[in-house]
Amino acid sequence: ECLELIQKEYFDVILLDHMMPGMDGIQTLEKIKQTENMCKSVPVIALTANAIQGVREELIAEGFDEYLSKPIEFNKLEEILIG
Repeated sequence: ECLELIQKEYFDVILLDHMMPGMDGIQTLEKIKQTENMCKSVPVIALTANAIQGVREELIAEGFDEYLSKPIEFNKLEEILIG
């Protein structure tokens, strides 16, 4: 759904779940970066329930702009969005 939506609409930020059925968040991020779309340069934030040490660094290395663990703490999301 994400890949279809970014072909039709521009978003200021993309919140992308790391673990999804079918194509996971890393694979989806690769497709976002590889295909022509309206959101190619938009920040993509990984959402994951995996909060163990080192996950943030791993996801940033995979190309995500930032990482948030679930459940989302809205003050942390706000900090990321404000920059």
